[in-house]
Amino acid sequence: MERVGEHPVPVGPLAVRWLAYKLPQLRAGTKGIVRVRLENAGSATWRSRGEAGLLVSYHWLDDRGNPIVWDGLRTPLERPIAPGEIFELDVEVQTPLSPGRYRLALDLLEEFRFWLADIGVTPLELDVEVRPRIDVRRLAVKLHGGPDERTAA
Repeated sequence: MERVGEHPVPVGPLAVRWLAYKLPQLRAGTKGIVRVRLENAGSATWRSRGEAGLLVSYHWLDDRGNPIVWDGLRTPLERPIAPGEIFELDVEVQTPLSPGRYRLALDLLEEFRFWLADIGVTPLELDVEVRPRIDVRRLAVKLHGGPDERTAA
């Protein structure tokens, strides 16, 4: 996993310290798994209540920080996470339909209430090259049968 550099971590009940990530090669219009290692750097336990607790999600941004896709897929926490606890999680992401350079901003949220970035927590922002779904097109031709006078030289 690739380590994340130092970033500001606010003091309070909800805070996250991003520690590392593993980013696969992502292709346009497909799903992939981003593995993250993070720490509950706040003073409150992160509750895991399926869709009602804290979730990990993301935004796809352009090079100026404008949202291309705001609401990414949601990944629930597998269990409650105590303050100071470090854990790893596989986050499923759906890539934009068009290939190109994007910024993937991973964040936590409580559905219909707030994203942690809204309360001053730093999201994990990764520069990503989304590859075309098909890099090379190949044409395969199979000839059946014997010699054909129409194709003879």
